[in-house]
Amino acid sequence: MKKSLLQFTALAVLYITTTSSSCNNNSTSPTNTFGGTVNGTTWIANNVTVMDSTVSGVRQLIMHGQNVGSNQIISVAIVRYTGVTGTYPVHWSDSNTYAITDYFTGGNTHIGDTGQVVITAATAHSAHGTFYFKTQDSITVANGHFDVHY
Repeated sequence: MKKSLLQFTALAVLYITTTSSSCNNNSTSPTNTFGGTVNGTTWIANNVTVMDSTVSGVRQLIMHGQNVGSNQIISVAIVRYTGVTGTYPVHWSDSNTYAITDYFTGGNTHIGDTGQVVITAATAHSAHGTFYFKTQDSITVANGHFDVHY
């Protein structure tokens, strides 16, 4: 079951990264904000999608920010999300709450290897916070920020 949950989460992030389909509990409200820097260059999403889902009893908050003009996408997923403030390390884990991140550009997905996501404020249907991560191939996503509603 742990392996299938990890596979589902990875596929969900990849699916959201490569499509713009809608699912239940998604929000593309213009009040959602998502941005940061990629290798020191300012990056702001002009299309933000959020999905709050539960699979096999495990809640996940998946945020996807896309800059349509540059076809760049940053995805952040918190696995075992509890809906409260906290710090979530970027890594794969079988038992802890953690974050999965990626940066998509030029037809390539760059998987986050280290970093963290911090939820600084949360309600039943919103989350506000920061993130940073470094990909396995040394792309740095820093100064990340989000204010999302789902």
